[in-house]
Amino acid sequence: VPLPVLWVAGVALVLVAFVLALNGWGVGRRSWTPQPAQVAVGDVALLVGYDAAPARDALDVTLYWYALRETGTNYKVFVHAVGGDGQVIGQHDGDPVGGFTPTTRWRAGEVIVDRHRVSLPAGLSGEVDLRAGMYQPEPLQNLPLDPPTADGRVDLGTVRIK
Repeated sequence: VPLPVLWVAGVALVLVAFVLALNGWGVGRRSWTPQPAQVAVGDVALLVGYDAAPARDALDVTLYWYALRETGTNYKVFVHAVGGDGQVIGQHDGDPVGGFTPTTRWRAGEVIVDRHRVSLPAGLSGEVDLRAGMYQPEPLQNLPLDPPTADGRVDLGTVRIK
């Protein structure tokens, strides 16, 4: 075997070892934890966390559901942006995961990452309260929450819009 081939192989081995060491030390990894929320939604799911990020004239909200059981009903999910006067100023309703993972596909113990884009009035700035939940479409009724809330919606906190 020619000496240059051995030299190249040696350099490559050292580089691989260096990259693996950096990875082991956490370099290049992104650490992130969603905001916690521990609310049972009916006997179907736990809302265990959420993320909210402002976008142009919208909020991108991700809900993290933990399926408690299988269900034969396709429940809908809602996210509301609520203004200072208590009125809904933006909302998104629909099947979880944009219809790709309806609740009839959920399996007990599964975590479902459910993203929603909530449109907001153009040029809005300030604080917006977020609420979320799940409902059955017919008859229209929010699933009960544990712990319960006065309006049947999970309070996700406040997001600042710039």
